[in-house]
Amino acid sequence: MATDVRTIAFTKIIKEKLFAGSEFVLKSLSHDAFVNDITVEIPISGTLPDIVENRTSYPIAVTTRTDTKQTYDLIEFSLGVIKVSEKEQKELSYDKSASIMKQHIDKLNDRIALRAAYNLGGAGLLSTGAGNIVLTTGTASASIAPPGSVGTLSPKGLMLVDMANAAKKLDKDNLPREGRYCLMPSDMYWDFVEINKAQLLDIDFNKNLSNGDISDGVVAKVYGFNIMLRPHTLLYANAATPTIKAVGAVAAATDVWAAICWHQNEVSRAKGTPKVYSEIGSPTYQGNLYSATQRFNNSQMRTDGTGIVTIVQDT
Repeated sequence: MATDVRTIAFTKIIKEKLFAGSEFVLKSLSHDAFVNDITVEIPISGTLPDIVENRTSYPIAVTTRTDTKQTYDLIEFSLGVIKVSEKEQKELSYDKSASIMKQHIDKLNDRIALRAAYNLGGAGLLSTGAGNIVLTTGTASASIAPPGSVGTLSPKGLMLVDMANAAKKLDKDNLPREGRYCLMPSDMYWDFVEINKAQLLDIDFNKNLSNGDISDGVVAKVYGFNIMLRPHTLLYANAATPTIKAVGAVAAATDVWAAICWHQNEVSRAKGTPKVYSEIGSPTYQGNLYSATQRFNNSQMRTDGTGIVTIVQDT
C-alpha cells in the first residue's frame, strides 16, 4: 500500500498532540514500559516480613515474598475514514489534510479524556459509605446542571467544605499533599469561584500557580488540589447512592455532574503506538483515504478506590 508525507505527518501529530487539552490524563503513573502487546502487566511486591523491636524469640520464622501482577488491557480507539479528493488537494487554499488531522486529534482526545475520567471516577467502585463520594452542600442552582438536566434539576453548588472533605479522605489514605489533582466541569468550577469568592481571596488560591502549572492546564490550587477543567467530566444518576453513567452517555433529566479528585501515584495510564492507515489514489473513491487507531487505557492502582474521591452534585 502506498504512503505519502501526510501519513507520516499524521502519525507524528498524534504522538505529539495526543493529550493536548486533556492534560489531566498525564497526572498519573506511566505504564507505557509495561505494555505487552495490548495488555499492561505491572509487577506488585508481596508482603514484607514484620519488624520486631528487641527480639527475644528465636529461631526467627523464615518467610518468602509472593509477588503478584496487576493487569489491564488497552482499548483501541478507532477513527473513521476520511477522503481527500485530488481536486481538494490541488485547488484549496489551505492544506485540507492538515485540517483533517487536527479534527481527528481533537475528537480522539475528547473520547480518550471521557474514558480516562470514567476510569478515574471508579467505574462503580467508589461509595459514599467509604468516603470516596462527597456530596456538594452549596446553594442550589439550575445553571450548574448538565445540559439534559437544565430546567429539571437544581444541583447544589460546590463549597470549600466539600473540597476539605475530599482532602481529608486523601489524608486518611496517607497520601502526600504534593501530587493531588481535581478535575471539574467548567460550570461547577466557575460557580464554586463565585460562591466562595471571599474565602478564596483570603487564602489567595492562585498564589502558588506557576507558569508550568498553567501550561499543564492547572487553573487554581485549593486545599492542596491542583484544579483542572473540562467542559464535561462525569455524569452520575441522581439518587440516594449516586451511580456513575456510561462513557459518552447523554445527560438525562435526573443526572448530575461530578468532580474527580485523585493522587497521581494512585492512578496509572498506558498507551500504544498510533497506527495511521492510508490509501493514496484510491480508484474506488478517486482520492486519498486516511484513518488511524490509538490504543490507550488507565486504571486505579488499588481496587478499593484508595486515592480517588468524586465530589457529586447533591440536589
